[in-house]
Amino acid sequence: NRRNDRNELVVSEMIGPSSPAAVRTSIRTYRPDYTVAWFSAGTPERRWATAAGLIPVPRVTALTQVVRPLADLTVDLSRPEAWHLSLGDLELL
Repeated sequence: NRRNDRNELVVSEMIGPSSPAAVRTSIRTYRPDYTVAWFSAGTPERRWATAAGLIPVPRVTALTQVVRPLADLTVDLSRPEAWHLSLGDLELL
């Protein structure tokens, strides 16, 4: 993307343990001014993003999410770690 006169690389998903290498290759290939991603804390994707060299930005907080389950679920949706969000999910909000 081109945003505010800068080249932006958006990492919307990371799938599998080879993801960090793919992100590093993309950064070397496309040479963006900055790279942006979002993965929920405690998830493998968050660990892979860190392994790729991405670092958290201080004081950036998650969106306030509201949920209304449409069926009985085995997961507690009130716990943020149950969401497993990525930037691909957040772009749809």
